[in-house]
Amino acid sequence: MAGSGVDFERNPGWERGMLGSIALGARRARELDPGGLGFLVSHADMPLVPPKAFTLLAAEAERLTNGRAGEDAPQAVFCRAQGRLGHPVWLSYALIERLASWDPGASLKAYLQEGRWAACELDEALGASAAGLFTDLDTPEAYDRALASLGR
Repeated sequence: MAGSGVDFERNPGWERGMLGSIALGARRARELDPGGLGFLVSHADMPLVPPKAFTLLAAEAERLTNGRAGEDAPQAVFCRAQGRLGHPVWLSYALIERLASWDPGASLKAYLQEGRWAACELDEALGASAAGLFTDLDTPEAYDRALASLGR
């Protein structure tokens, strides 16, 4: 993926859970974008997330934070469509230090919803492709169904 703008960070402590991987990625994202306010998180097993969702979510996070961190700014912005929260999710760099103290086996979503968060409404912008915000391909069967839905 050289030249794609995607940066990979190997997590030697992956067995401690997803939160550790997100914290590691967040620290790397902040190194790459020291003037930024946050970063986007999406699962690798959710390849049907429409690329437009990332662009729209980043723009909404920028709008909601007014381009600066503040006490009233959301620390998380979720994608929402069909009445459900999905992926990707924008997270404030302010969460990085707290990520390390959270139970690594717990739900990140639950932690985020305890604090200040907002939602980026994507039904109209994404239409039918909004289903990709929720499509998790954890099994070979799920992968085969996704390929079939794409006509492949």
